[in-house]
Amino acid sequence: MALTNLSLRLGALGRADGGVSFASDLDEAKVIRGSALPDVATPWAISNRLADVGDQQQGLTASQMSVAIYRKLVQADPTTFDPHLARALSNLSVRLGKVGQLEDALTAIEESVKIQRRLARANPAAHLPDLPAR
Repeated sequence: MALTNLSLRLGALGRADGGVSFASDLDEAKVIRGSALPDVATPWAISNRLADVGDQQQGLTASQMSVAIYRKLVQADPTTFDPHLARALSNLSVRLGKVGQLEDALTAIEESVKIQRRLARANPAAHLPDLPAR
């Protein structure tokens, strides 16, 4: 959580390059925690910071990490984490598009929309407003 908050604060101050140094922190966190999942918001925040400073490839890598983490969490608790996976996939679609991987970008956003539609059918009040924004 601390890395996420630091990334957000640096971004708010116009210091988007602060996210660049977090890639090594993420690797260290994975090693220290072993099989435990790192702060799930961190890769997503880092992805945005890296993209802000023009490092699209590293931003893509962080976004892919975020999707992988949420996929694991969805296996344990789909009700809680499906909306987060949908957002992570939407973000991944943007990152893939920025590096010219258009077919993969389409696949990611289609999966995101599929999840959002399923969520909206199950609970329209909670999830229908999110669908047009994704």
